[in-house]
Amino acid sequence: MPPKKEIQMPPKTTISANDLARTIAQLQKQRDQHAAAIAEIDAAFATFGVKSGGKRGAGRPKSADAKLKGKRKRGRFAKTADQFILDLLKKNKQLTTRQINVKWKQAGRGGSADNVLMTLTKEKQIKRENIKGARGSNYSLATGASKKKAAKKESGGNKTRKKKVTKKTVKKTVAKPQTQPATPESQGSG
Repeated sequence: MPPKKEIQMPPKTTISANDLARTIAQLQKQRDQHAAAIAEIDAAFATFGVKSGGKRGAGRPKSADAKLKGKRKRGRFAKTADQFILDLLKKNKQLTTRQINVKWKQAGRGGSADNVLMTLTKEKQIKRENIKGARGSNYSLATGASKKKAAKKESGGNKTRKKKVTKKTVKKTVAKPQTQPATPESQGSG
């Protein structure tokens, strides 16, 4: 490739129509030379079966090998995640983290069940025991008082939720003081 040539342009304030036309013609000539050089390189690559390894520029289409990346969709299931895991543990009595995650994937759920397992453990609906000498944990249904709590949650008990307080709700609930129009009597006789 020929070395890059610097184009000397006059200062912006003194560009005449002739200078501009000459600069544009010079740039077009250089562009044509570069396009011809690229065509020669592509022809040489084609004869030897070499693919061009250049980076994809703005606006160029992706290669055919490019992996199509779709937008992730939110799943809708008949059971909640909590209920799904509680039902698994009712059927199997005790499962490892891996077994639960495998069944989670088989059900077509995305990600892993780890966050749900943690939540259920904190709520004392399930019991977690470390596996000695190995990774992971064993999970089983909680017994006793915590089981009543789990049953209450399943039946939908305590559905009352606190209403979120926002500026709008405060404005609606707080009554504005009413002002009465000024009358000559209230202003005094001055």
